[in-house]
Amino acid sequence: MTFGSGPVTNANIASVVVTCVTRTFDVEVTVSGLGGGTLVLQNNGGNNRSITADGTFPFTTQVASGAGYNVTVLTNPTTPWQTCTVTGPMGIVAGTTVSLLV
Repeated sequence: MTFGSGPVTNANIASVVVTCVTRTFDVEVTVSGLGGGTLVLQNNGGNNRSITADGTFPFTTQVASGAGYNVTVLTNPTTPWQTCTVTGPMGIVAGTTVSLLV
């Protein structure tokens, strides 16, 4: 907000500006059972996230509230060979961090 406070004088107030922005939130994945190698996940066709150990990892780009997310496995680990699956891979960000299991 610009010029959001001040004294009222003998004139109309015409210089208040209100600016609204859509909040953004993390999309994060919790990986378990990774036996080694590198798992590469992708959100919304980009924003790749390389993972080499079990744990919780946010993608680097947040997603706006009301916008969609779609987390996919881009590359499965090969040392050892594993197939990874994302639980609940797509949906709409609803005003909070999205947490997915892999």
